[in-house]
Amino acid sequence: KIALEAIFPKGTNILFHQSPVDKSTYVDKLRATSDERRRSVSVLMVGDGLNDAGALGKSDVGIAVSEDIFRFTPSSDAILEASTLLMLPQFLRISRYAKTVLKTCLAFSVSYNIIGLSIAISGQMSPLVAAILMPISSITVVFLSTFMVMRKGRKTLKFVWDHAHLL
Repeated sequence: KIALEAIFPKGTNILFHQSPVDKSTYVDKLRATSDERRRSVSVLMVGDGLNDAGALGKSDVGIAVSEDIFRFTPSSDAILEASTLLMLPQFLRISRYAKTVLKTCLAFSVSYNIIGLSIAISGQMSPLVAAILMPISSITVVFLSTFMVMRKGRKTLKFVWDHAHLL
């Protein structure tokens, strides 16, 4: 319990020794509370994926922790190798960064296409040039988002891995 409390932020509700029904009911309660408050609250459930499959499936994000991730198929959104559980905050940070990068790339793509469409409609661009530029937009977005997230992920996880003895 103490090791998990060190991983998660202060005030995080960590419950142990719950039955599968208790877990599922608790996730339902959290989701109902977020609906009543009219604000977006996501429920993240971390478990072993065996006796908490229902709660993992009901949560917004379900992460199953396993020793052998290649022979395990729980009803969850992600599988995390048990030895990397301490890196969960960094994985979540990288996920938030990826979301920001994707939103930025989407804004770039929409802007690029609106400008290109305006030029094409006005007749200042040949259809051949437009046909060439259109897929370049998609390729650029995929390349930039993949490159930026992989770079950030490697940098963050390398730092954590190099300093894991401090945790």
